[in-house]
Amino acid sequence: MNADGTSRRFLQFAVPRQVTWQPVAFFRDGRRVLMMSMEARRDGPGKPFPDYYHLTPTQMWIYDLETRRLTEIEDKNRIAPFYAPSLILPGENRILFQVVTKGAAQIFSMNLDGADRREFTRAGEGFPYGLSVSPEGRRVAFHVSGPRPYSYRIFASELDGSTAN
Repeated sequence: MNADGTSRRFLQFAVPRQVTWQPVAFFRDGRRVLMMSMEARRDGPGKPFPDYYHLTPTQMWIYDLETRRLTEIEDKNRIAPFYAPSLILPGENRILFQVVTKGAAQIFSMNLDGADRREFTRAGEGFPYGLSVSPEGRRVAFHVSGPRPYSYRIFASELDGSTAN
């Protein structure tokens, strides 16, 4: 909708098996939105959350509000069913996204076309989340819970994940 509340419309996508949609971030042009969709959850009665939720397949998309075009960001060599886009990096040609597996999570970066996936955090370092780019656009701050003996930490790193401190 417009800032004055006019021209309100609801986004509806007819994509097979995708039952929920979530906007993640706007691109600087204000017309494209990074989105996440999810299939029916794999947890539920008799299927505990920590054992099954990460098996729920998700997809990452870019939606153009002007053309109403929805474009999938495809990682041809997916390493898990659950991907959660987290942040558009400065320059807007790469995103950071979280990959969740049983009892673990890791952040990766990749190009918007799904190519050139790289580790941002390393496996076994804890559960990273809550990513933000610094005001000058040169560093990323993020939270990590665990592993033991830690329960909660905050890091800042370069845009490629190096020199996290």
